Amino acid sequence: MNMRFIYCQTLPDIDGARALYDLDESISDKQVAKIIFHHHTQEQGRDAAFLAPFQAMLSVVAMFEIRDFETRLVITDIADRSEMELLAAIAPRLDGQQALCWDDGHQLEALIKTRALVHAESLMDLQLQPVEEMLSLRPGDVGLVQMAGRLGITAHKTISDESAWDVYRKEGITPLVDRCRENLLATTLVGLRKMWLADLIDEDECDELSEACRVHANNYPGESRNK
Repeated sequence: MNMRFIYCQTLPDIDGARALYDLDESISDKQVAKIIFHHHTQEQGRDAAFLAPFQAMLSVVAMFEIRDFETRLVITDIADRSEMELLAAIAPRLDGQQALCWDDGHQLEALIKTRALVHAESLMDLQLQPVEEMLSLRPGDVGLVQMAGRLGITAHKTISDESAWDVYRKEGITPLVDRCRENLLATTLVGLRKMWLADLIDEDECDELSEACRVHANNYPGESRNK
């Protein structure tokens, strides 16, 4: 068995927006973010929750790797690295691999591939399958917090990029890392349950893997942070 579950958090791409919209350094990061959100609303014709892949950047990537029924939690964030360095760290784990995610209408595969292209990192062979599709749901129609809650699993409501930006400015990256970790666990537990019901794994394997993932998540940070 070889599988991956992934959950990501994004923020507005401030440096990219300066180049995209020809904004100089006299304009503060806060103002640049407002310009990004304004452009996004104008382009979408509505107040969409998530920025387009060329307007957003990856800030946290949390991943469970399961190989031969051994589990590992890896969390990479921008606390002490650039987005380029983040992508370089996760690329060997994802390129040419299939991973499962709770997409929530975020278009994560397009986002990750676009950000990789921006930073000249090879991730074109990434295959990201939304767990919603395994459940015959359209990504974005049912939120993770509703599905997980129905199964007695704790999850946080997915926050918009604008809300995430407010949290990041006031509290730093840690609250976003914590949300990402907990929602990754919820995604994984829902995904494993569906795999059991689809006879891809048996009930004992589902229980064993679910418990191992809970232990890793509860013991974070430990050695889970991707150096």
